[in-house]
Amino acid sequence: MWIKISHLILRYRFFFLVFFSVLTAGMGYLAQFAELSYDFSSAVPLQDPDRQFYEAFKKKFGDDGTILAIGFQGEDIYQLGNMQAMQSLADSLAKLKGVMQVLSLPQLRYLHRDTVAKRFEVRPIFPPHLARSNVSWIRWWLLHKISAFMTEFCLMPKTKPWHLSFLLTGRPLNRRAAKA
Repeated sequence: MWIKISHLILRYRFFFLVFFSVLTAGMGYLAQFAELSYDFSSAVPLQDPDRQFYEAFKKKFGDDGTILAIGFQGEDIYQLGNMQAMQSLADSLAKLKGVMQVLSLPQLRYLHRDTVAKRFEVRPIFPPHLARSNVSWIRWWLLHKISAFMTEFCLMPKTKPWHLSFLLTGRPLNRRAAKA
């Protein structure tokens, strides 16, 4: 049987060569349209507990692939020039198409308890125009007066990092265009 198959292949070798060359070229052409999917595969059943947990998480906290964070380390942020540069960078990034919100040290807000109106107000920590006295006072205020959660989340006094985070519309980080 193998001898007959080998004779068939040798007899029609030109046909097989052309056929597999065209097939290879066609597959190579179609390969340019292949895309990666960052979604859960349909191979994972909807009844799977991990899939249900993930779907509940997305429903509660929003879709993934919408936050981009940039981290820095050092105490240089508390210099007036750097703080102003970070504030102007965050303001200009907030104006870009597709950016819903920017979170950085100059954009931090806190809850102020209004005892007269008996409600909470969201107030900015930093004034719109920074001065040298504001930066040193704000650093002290952040480390001593703000909640422990905010201190650990935003300031992390032990490692001294600071960050700039973007909340983007849709899922731009999960598209092929984001890789370019």
